[in-house]
Amino acid sequence: MTVESPVISGYARCAGVRCWERATVIIADVMLCNSHKQTLRAAFEGLPAPEPAPQEPTAAHVVYYITWRGADHIKIGTSQNLCNRLHQLKQNGHRPRLLAVEEGDHQLEAKRHRQFRALRKPGTELFRPSQVLIDHIDNLKRHNPHWRGMATSAASGSSPNP
Repeated sequence: MTVESPVISGYARCAGVRCWERATVIIADVMLCNSHKQTLRAAFEGLPAPEPAPQEPTAAHVVYYITWRGADHIKIGTSQNLCNRLHQLKQNGHRPRLLAVEEGDHQLEAKRHRQFRALRKPGTELFRPSQVLIDHIDNLKRHNPHWRGMATSAASGSSPNP
């Protein structure tokens, strides 16, 4: 699909070779007169539409498990940009320590919150680090040895390499 926009003000000459006509339209950043516009249209008539430009990959949502130095809790949260999220979660100048990551969105995060609700500090996403939660985090690490790669890919928007 060609995007056309009119030449708005002033006099602009057509970009056609040896054409001194006034440009009336801009197609793909090229100013053309009506005659060259019709020639260009005729040349492309019947050709298949161009392939759409590839889009940037969407970063995968991840559910993360973090803590901070000296903290007595573990945060379970979700993010599509883990690197930025970790930066936002500094406490007293300390960056959070990433314990584990699993692919998932807000639904999985809510499931984990329900799963560990007995450990949850009311009104927060913070959980007491009991053995059952620590075992879950260790299990994530064991069953997904590439979890650090997932964290990196979530931050960069690429797919992890298994």
